[in-house]
Amino acid sequence: MPRMSKQDKAISHAEIIKQGSRLFREYGIEATSVGDIMNASGLTHGGFYRHFSGKQDLVLASIEFAVSEVLDQLEQVIKKQGAAVAITQYVDLYLSIQHMKKRGAGCPLAALIEEAGRSDDAVRFCLQSAMARVVEVLAKSMSGDQGRQKATGILAALIGSIQMARSAPSHKTATEILKSGRLVVALLLSPT
Repeated sequence: MPRMSKQDKAISHAEIIKQGSRLFREYGIEATSVGDIMNASGLTHGGFYRHFSGKQDLVLASIEFAVSEVLDQLEQVIKKQGAAVAITQYVDLYLSIQHMKKRGAGCPLAALIEEAGRSDDAVRFCLQSAMARVVEVLAKSMSGDQGRQKATGILAALIGSIQMARSAPSHKTATEILKSGRLVVALLLSPT
């Protein structure tokens, strides 16, 4: 079998991370195997170890990828349209039925934070660092002395609301939960 070129290896590496990120968010870290990810990537299981030393390395890379993707988009909107518009769009998208239904394409924190307590230190630290990065971006966009506290509260309201909506017994209940989450975030965003 011919060796992969550096370019092909980089493309495969990126695809493994992308698929890992999606599958970990969709099914959870423990429920997703390396074989599942390699199959979704269109690669053989044996090729995994050319890219990663183990599943944990892929978990960490996948979380970093997903968080960076979300934050890059948010920061671009902040630069183009200003903080108020960007935060409003972020909250509207986050607390939407589409986000609720598409866990695999959604916020990695909402999908994986509950696993932090069952994970090893490296995964916990990675998730905590991801939360800190999101809080930092939100806090930079807020005025006043309580920017960091409000940003932390907003992130907690977003994650909690989407998790509650995903576990709701009906579409109506899920919609009410998301609406309540928007109200809480609006209160945190108010200048007083």
